Amino acid sequence: SLAVNAGFARWRVLRVDLAGTEISSDVKEAQVYWDADTSGAFSAGDGLPIATATFQGGLANLSFSTQTITSTSATYFLVYHINPAAIPGNTLTAKIFDATYLTITTPNTAVAGTFPVNSGTLTIQPTLDTVTVTPGTPQPAPASVVQGDNNVSMARLRMSLNANAATFTGLRLDKTGSC
Repeated sequence: SLAVNAGFARWRVLRVDLAGTEISSDVKEAQVYWDADTSGAFSAGDGLPIATATFQGGLANLSFSTQTITSTSATYFLVYHINPAAIPGNTLTAKIFDATYLTITTPNTAVAGTFPVNSGTLTIQPTLDTVTVTPGTPQPAPASVVQGDNNVSMARLRMSLNANAATFTGLRLDKTGSC
């Protein structure tokens, strides 16, 4: 929550550092939302994000149209979208290192608070992704082969994934029948 002791302040940038074991690519994007429904909890009622940024080198600068902060407390949420290919086991922690991480426009430039501000730490959990393989006849299917032929298409495999990401690392073929 943000508030001023008198008058108002204009806030326009939030800088956030990654502070866990995560890497920049684990977080697809960071967003800032204003608590529009004043519930104090992040929800669909908070509308659209006021800022979106990606992490580069472990930091994100979230720039937005000026937010006027008054003596009435205003709540904002930092929200991450986790990359489907994020590394399981890495930990996510957001860090606002000091007062310079909140850009307040002049003349109201003093920021007070307890810094650094660290979010809770979350561990990226793996998802159970299902790869579906659908076999088929190659198109066009060869009518015949001749001894010594190369690049003879024998099968077509269509692969799809139900969610997230998977890396295809190999294919094992078993020969059946007589030689």
